[in-house]
Amino acid sequence: MPVKSGAEFHAENHAKQLIKLGNRVSIFAKKRLFATQARENIDGIDLVRLHGGFRWLEILVRLLTTHLNIDAFYIIGTPSFAVWAVKFAKFFKKPVTLALTINEEIFSNDNWRNRVFKSCDHFVAISHEIERGLISQ
Repeated sequence: MPVKSGAEFHAENHAKQLIKLGNRVSIFAKKRLFATQARENIDGIDLVRLHGGFRWLEILVRLLTTHLNIDAFYIIGTPSFAVWAVKFAKFFKKPVTLALTINEEIFSNDNWRNRVFKSCDHFVAISHEIERGLISQ
C-alpha cells in the first residue's frame, strides 16, 4: 500500500523539475500513517510530513526554525494547515502560488480560510472547469 498521497506525487514531480533548474525544494505533506517517516530526503527533496491534530503549529514552528529561508511557496489544494503557510509567506513578503485541484476549492463561501487563500499571488487550475470557476470568483 503506498504511503504517499496523490498530492505528494504531484509535488514530487514539480520538485524534481525545480531541482533540475538548481533550486532547493522542501515539501510539507500530511502524515497519514503512524509508521510513515516524519522526515526524509527523496532524490534531493526535503520531505516533511506533518503530524495530525497540530499540523498548523508544526508548520509554523518549522517555517520559523528549520525552514526559515524559503523563497517561494507552492501549495497544492487547500488543506487547513496551509492557511498558516500562506499567512507566514504574506507576513514575510514571499510569493505564494496555489494549485486548485477540485471545484470545492474555488472559494465559493467567504470564510476566513478562503479569504487567506484568495490572497495568494498566483493560481494554477488543473482543469478548464476550475479555471472558469476561479475567474468567475
